[in-house]
Amino acid sequence: MKRSLLIFLIGLILVGCAGTGYGPAEKSLKNQDYNQAIREYLKVLNPHSRDGKRYIYYEKEAFTGIGSVYWHMEKYETAIKILKPVLEKNPEYGKALYYLGLSYEGLGQEIKAQNAYKKYPNIYVNDPFRSVIVGRLDYIRKRTSARQIQQALDQEKSLRFEDLPQQSVAIMYFMNLSNSPEYRPLQTGLAELIIQDLNQVEGIEAVDRFKLNALMAEMNLNVEHLSNESWIARFSKLLNVSTIVTGSYMISADMRMTLDANLYEASEIMLPERVEFDGSLARIFRTQKELVIHIVDQLGLELTIQQRENLIQIPTENMMAFLKYCRGLEAIDYGDYLAAQEFFQEAISLDPRFYLALDWLMLPEMWQATHNQNLNRVNYEVMSMIKTTSRGQTRLAYTPKPELVSTWNRLQWLAMRQNAGLIPGNDTRKAFVEAIEFSADLLPELLAEPPRPAQ
Repeated sequence: MKRSLLIFLIGLILVGCAGTGYGPAEKSLKNQDYNQAIREYLKVLNPHSRDGKRYIYYEKEAFTGIGSVYWHMEKYETAIKILKPVLEKNPEYGKALYYLGLSYEGLGQEIKAQNAYKKYPNIYVNDPFRSVIVGRLDYIRKRTSARQIQQALDQEKSLRFEDLPQQSVAIMYFMNLSNSPEYRPLQTGLAELIIQDLNQVEGIEAVDRFKLNALMAEMNLNVEHLSNESWIARFSKLLNVSTIVTGSYMISADMRMTLDANLYEASEIMLPERVEFDGSLARIFRTQKELVIHIVDQLGLELTIQQRENLIQIPTENMMAFLKYCRGLEAIDYGDYLAAQEFFQEAISLDPRFYLALDWLMLPEMWQATHNQNLNRVNYEVMSMIKTTSRGQTRLAYTPKPELVSTWNRLQWLAMRQNAGLIPGNDTRKAFVEAIEFSADLLPELLAEPPRPAQ
């Protein structure tokens, strides 16, 4: 009896999954038969008529597949129109976000691509596209930041304070006044945490560290220059911000930390708002949160209860893990990804739940693949390491060379390969109004009226 019931249940599962074969679509895409690839994806979605209306079943994998086909056809605007609704329904789906960003890049809209890629925290940790997007975001940020700073320097004489966006802020690296150089990496980590927190608040625009790094490189500056009041007005214009935050920190032998911060308004450079925080080094993260809230107050914004709760979340309580993370960020800034990888791994080993360090961990080959100007090359190399299963799901399909990859990365790779699950059949999928959501001009011949049932 139990055996018969088991066979019956297996049969039901197979019937439910009957319409979800993605192999022919992937094969057609690989052969560059794009129209046929879309037809195969549509077979999964089963266009049909009901009550005089045209419907199509919704599966994020198939819609994303169609969007990726249009990306390959260089019909980027069409791809965007298809992929955005997918992410509205499934913001956690990495493949859709990846192709949305690539589509914006194809149109030359790198800022929109950045804004799309910045939503990677919504993606599940075991989705291989999460690390792909982190790598691509790093590449684009560095490119756009260098270009923006070069343009600002070229046009510096025409830049005016009154044109600076309100409630925009730049966090400069704080000076390390401690006797021990061990705490120097905190400059990078503190700036990164403050910037991330400020960008969670609607209405605030905090420039990222890559733009500050580009400014320092172009002007041959060091951290001490960033706190020089005679330079603040110029920095404000070049970074295109109305508020500059500078400061310093000192950690004493008894592990107490003093943090001083100065908030400069572009219109009142000589009258900065000065704040000071003092406490044990163990409270560094709470001190950082207090500074963020103070900056928000100075910018004239009122936090909602939810925003305040989000801001006070502590990424790690482990000071050594945070220092390793800071060193990893420094190595990324210097372009030494392999060294950064080791630091991030050490941070995770000290605190396995330290998600900020986790985001930067990926295979060296994947990192290299995402750092290329040629979009077709990026996609070719990325997709050579990611496999689409017969049910439309994605997993890491690349076996790295043992000598190149750490134990942690091998575990990560194995976890990604286990990213599988059941896709429900047509009987459980919700119908999707085809003519309204995706008009016929988007998928022309492929959304033709479905055949009439046999008489």
